[in-house]
Amino acid sequence: MVLAELGNDPRGECLREGLFREGVDLPEQIVQGPLTRVRQSTGAVVEMVKPGLRGGHLFVFTCPKCGANLRGSNVASRGQIEELTPRLKQFDVLFFDRAAPALLELARQAREEGVLLVFEPNHLARGSRNEQAAVLSHVVKYARESGKTPTEWLPPRNSSPRLLIETLGSDGLKYCLRRINGSWSRWKHMPAIASARLADTAGAGDWCTAGIIEQLARTPAGSRWTRTSVERALTLGQALAAVSVSFQGPRGALMQTSATRIRRIAKAASMAGSVSVHAVGRLKNSATPVTVGDRNDTCPLCLSRS
Repeated sequence: MVLAELGNDPRGECLREGLFREGVDLPEQIVQGPLTRVRQSTGAVVEMVKPGLRGGHLFVFTCPKCGANLRGSNVASRGQIEELTPRLKQFDVLFFDRAAPALLELARQAREEGVLLVFEPNHLARGSRNEQAAVLSHVVKYARESGKTPTEWLPPRNSSPRLLIETLGSDGLKYCLRRINGSWSRWKHMPAIASARLADTAGAGDWCTAGIIEQLARTPAGSRWTRTSVERALTLGQALAAVSVSFQGPRGALMQTSATRIRRIAKAASMAGSVSVHAVGRLKNSATPVTVGDRNDTCPLCLSRS
């Protein structure tokens, strides 16, 4: 299930159709209910793919055609979240990347229901609300490249985190696992899985997180993670990221094939240490950049004038 605010507009409808196509749960609350803001447009950001840029892309928050500011995504309100809290027992994992007060309250309640909390902040400044969310969560994943989080960040001794992950871009990642006695293991580095080709790094971190969650959620409730189980999850996540960067756009791979086939390619890559050029080469990338004139529907002003 996706907790998101979608407008009653073409972008919102496009997102709903895409989620439905990939088999994501779309309950009535998402389709018609509290998470839809009829009078507001769906948030948007434009990705400009260009060789030479860091990561091969640039995110633009203004319309490339008229220059108007595009509306960002709003965090769901406390009232909206309260309508979902009775259903928390239905879920195994809660992933969130913002520490808004309403989301923090949702995380606290989910934790009491035995839900695995995975938090991925853009920074972890000491004493910040993000750090409050991290201390509450079981898995904390952050990027060293952000430059806003102390390297090898560690939470207080009596806090909730069981696994810390610091991503290092093309250098892979390192992780730290809490021991049974409450202390932390040493940070261990894991090299990146080699990609078949580098087209666009957008979304690679999300693919990595998805693989990690998918594997860790297989562990029976109440049992502890071992280095073996954690490294299996991290390797799958890195392999999925390596597949994703071979295509333009965060969902470029999904435009070519099914999630099942992507996972199959990633599983093979996790064992080989690299993504098969042959496997990716068979998935012709049709996610070509569009022209500015094709982007009118990203901007309400352009859409109203057309």
